[in-house]
Amino acid sequence: MIEGFVRRHLTIVSLCIVLTLGAAVRMPFWLSSTNAYAHGDAILWEVWSRAIYEHGFINVFRTSDSNYVGYHYILWPTSIIYGWISPEYELWTAPIRILVKIPPFLSDLGLAAMIFFIARRFSNATAPAQRHLQASLAASAFVLAPASVYDSMWWSQIDSVITLCMLGSVLLLARGTVGWAWALWMIGFLFKPQPIVILPVLAAYTFWRPGPVALVRGVVCACAVGAIALAPFLIHGDAGRLGATYQSLFQQDPIDLSEGAWNGWSIFDLYGDDPIPVDTAFSVGDIDVSYALLSIALSGALTIGVLGYLRRHLDEAGMLTACAAMVFVFYMVPTSTHERYLYAMFAFAAPLLVRSRWLMLAYAVLSTTFMLNLLAISPPNASSLWQWHETPFAVAIASVNVAMFVVIMAWLAASSLSAARPRR
Repeated sequence: MIEGFVRRHLTIVSLCIVLTLGAAVRMPFWLSSTNAYAHGDAILWEVWSRAIYEHGFINVFRTSDSNYVGYHYILWPTSIIYGWISPEYELWTAPIRILVKIPPFLSDLGLAAMIFFIARRFSNATAPAQRHLQASLAASAFVLAPASVYDSMWWSQIDSVITLCMLGSVLLLARGTVGWAWALWMIGFLFKPQPIVILPVLAAYTFWRPGPVALVRGVVCACAVGAIALAPFLIHGDAGRLGATYQSLFQQDPIDLSEGAWNGWSIFDLYGDDPIPVDTAFSVGDIDVSYALLSIALSGALTIGVLGYLRRHLDEAGMLTACAAMVFVFYMVPTSTHERYLYAMFAFAAPLLVRSRWLMLAYAVLSTTFMLNLLAISPPNASSLWQWHETPFAVAIASVNVAMFVVIMAWLAASSLSAARPRR
């Protein structure tokens, strides 16, 4: 009887197993925290939610030092619920630590479910059981990865929340639902600006596939969602504060070339002449090219290369590959890049694992280096054992990342050149 039920409901059974395992490995970390800011970034969500509770949602930018914008729409109900539990709004208690981790926890599981269904479609296996097994393994590669658990549940970051919006927008766009795809992308951008890295892919795909009219419609929908979300603060007279918040999010690090990411710039930070982004990297005649400007030029050139790949692979898999590549570019090339910016790449790449064995190896290597990067930047405790940042060990890992980046970009270029030009 049980065997018959499993055969009839293979999708439900497979997905439940993946989600149960994903939830189970996260359960021990509801009250944990990293060494960042003494209590991890969870303390920031708690402070901002208390400001909402004490002074009202509309006053959050006037009564806190928040450097987020749209995520306050998540912290608002959090403040209401915890206000019922603790009218004094005491910080760093078990209930509020659990509450602020619920969004990334649910988003991790939501991403696993998305990856499962995409990978099942991508599988070339003929037997249903084999397709479901491959889909389960692809979803597990993401949701059971130590880095995804550490980022969401130990560090209390919301990278999974914005990644859920990013991956969801790609899936909607692949199905021709342009307006909703762009609206969901904007929601992710309002939470944190990182979704901007896949904007060239979304725009190019929309222009090439549904067409220019659809692109205009998508942009209008995104702008409408942004306007609705920001309207209360703009009407309240906080336009200047919103502008200052976004400006702070995009400003260059005044100390190092890399702000935590173990990429090529982190090697310069250790072995260079203590450069910073505004310093001159080289001169062309009378023109001084700063490290920041060089990184922008390289990012632009690589973006064009990724879009060249997308032009010849205008399907769902091509869009996922291009988005994963853009996230990798964003982690490796710009100056002042944080280590956590690589998180979304693993969600985009996981469904593709069922199609490529060499990608499995690359995925495993980068998952390992990413986890080490997270541990070094925000260790689980203050022990010097974990202080690997700006050491020869960090340089070694950064060198592995650079090598993987070169290989993947070369593969994209080769795929672009070898693929047939799409029919008009």
